[in-house]
Amino acid sequence: MCEEFLSIEEEEAFKESFSKYAIDICTKNLGLKNPNIEKIIQLTNIPLQKIKQFEMEYKRIKLDAPGTDYNIYATTDTQIEEFNRLQKICDSLNELKVYTLKTCEAFNHRLIDINGILCPNPSHIKNL
Repeated sequence: MCEEFLSIEEEEAFKESFSKYAIDICTKNLGLKNPNIEKIIQLTNIPLQKIKQFEMEYKRIKLDAPGTDYNIYATTDTQIEEFNRLQKICDSLNELKVYTLKTCEAFNHRLIDINGILCPNPSHIKNL
């Protein structure tokens, strides 16, 4: 997503800090000791706040051990329909950033919170 605002040539440096990388790219060729970062960001039209938001969302993602399978295997039409219905709800709530334990309870635990993201509950789908 950030590539629409700036070119990412050093992926590891970018992953460490999206916003620092963006500032470094903007100030790279100026040769000034202490450039006014706010002015440079304004002049380059790089949406630093949006980049910082992407960075916060990226850092919220916590991956478990490699090889862990999080796929939901729906084998019946009922399971597939329920999954699709719940996924639409999850997408809307995640977009609005509306998720709490109470949200999962309100949907009778048909939704679960995985690292701050609402998803259809695989146990619910499996039990259909």
